[in-house]
Amino acid sequence: MVQNSSVTSRELKDSVNILLIEDDEDDFFILNQRLSKISYFQCNVNWITNLEALTKIKISEIDICIADYYLGKSTAIDTLSFFKSNYINIPTIVLTGMDNREKDIEVMNAGAIDYLSKENVTTNKLERAIRYGISQNNILNQFKIERNKFQKLFELNKDLIIILDRDFKINDVNKQALSVLGMPSKKDLIEKNIGDFIVQPNMFDVLKKQIDIENNEIELVFFNSIKISAFLSLTEIFDNNNITECYQIIIKDITEETKAKKRIRNIEKINFSGKMAQTLAHEIRNPLTNINLSVSFLKSFIKDEDHYLDMVQKNANKINDITTQFLNSTKAEELKAEFVSLQTIINEAIELCIDRINLKEIELYTDTSSIEGVKVMADFQKLSISISNLILNATEALEDIEAPKINIFTEVKENKIILSIEDNGIGISEDKIKTIFEPFATDKKSGVGVGLSSVYNIIALHNWDIDVDSELNVGTTFYITLTPN
Repeated sequence: MVQNSSVTSRELKDSVNILLIEDDEDDFFILNQRLSKISYFQCNVNWITNLEALTKIKISEIDICIADYYLGKSTAIDTLSFFKSNYINIPTIVLTGMDNREKDIEVMNAGAIDYLSKENVTTNKLERAIRYGISQNNILNQFKIERNKFQKLFELNKDLIIILDRDFKINDVNKQALSVLGMPSKKDLIEKNIGDFIVQPNMFDVLKKQIDIENNEIELVFFNSIKISAFLSLTEIFDNNNITECYQIIIKDITEETKAKKRIRNIEKINFSGKMAQTLAHEIRNPLTNINLSVSFLKSFIKDEDHYLDMVQKNANKINDITTQFLNSTKAEELKAEFVSLQTIINEAIELCIDRINLKEIELYTDTSSIEGVKVMADFQKLSISISNLILNATEALEDIEAPKINIFTEVKENKIILSIEDNGIGISEDKIKTIFEPFATDKKSGVGVGLSSVYNIIALHNWDIDVDSELNVGTTFYITLTPN
């Protein structure tokens, strides 16, 4: 049954649309009469006797609901549950034939905004309950709007945001943090210690001791081996009693910016080295030319062989060859780029090294199936030589290693291709890692230390990235990262 009743008050200030759910017709008339006496606003009453009749009501136009506790076999708890499960947001006043504290608490916990006894209900009480209910609902709706807005700002923020409790256990994270930490859902993180995910030695202790960190530039290593360069901020949040309530960590990923700066810095060093090499070559070759001319002149006067003069001439020529090699390796590179299969480049690099790999009885594993058919704009010759240099470095690191292995494989992550060249050799110390791509950085007995510098330069000219991970006596991995054209 549905009935509409419009009651106009003497002092009309506003209009309120009321949904009245009452299966007793006598009680409806009594309530409707009391509603008609409200002078503060006009009551537009929509009366139904059961929840099934809701389909005939325009819910969006209802301001407040007054529901009897007992509706046949159902109760107001069922009514409130029905509203909640169907996302019906109507403030609800529950009426009952008896004043019962337990039922009062029950319906309030279920979502009612008030609980009134029919025996004691008056026009004034109804007016107050309706005004209070609508007002509270408006406040709650506004709060939900603001909360949803801030929740969106939290969830869609490109920075990693992590909320910790007083014990530094995770309370909440945003989507970016979930993505970086490689977790499918928040439930996999909640109540876990932040120290389980940031695995640098002492980092957790630093966070606990140094509260209120702002934009500290650090490198973070997560439990899933992901490394990022970041600005980290840690803020302590207090409650109304000035007691620590929680901590907020904001991690701004600046890995790409850091790589770009490093790339520019290294290219500048290489260019400077090239200019310096040209100057040095000129200064070295002038006296070398004089030495060679003088030796040739002296030999013309000495009929018998002179081993000392031969030694001088031989070493002068050797210095000249090293100077030429050094000068050529520091010249500015020019790319002859074309669309070419990335697999073909890698296969060519492996082919250039295969004889040495076989000669040293190194176990080779390759897997480039993830980039099958991928073409890139690249200089085929320079890239294949650069990659082969990395493979040759790996073979040199495997001297005197039992069961030497080299793994060459590709994978695709977040629209980026990563080529890994991995060995189980002697490894590289942390100090040498920092300068490994800089010109003249070498500890080899031969060479001038421009090989990896040249490799870095060619990779950078393609706008690709190259990184290295290494552990002494465990092995080394070079990573070349690129975004397909």
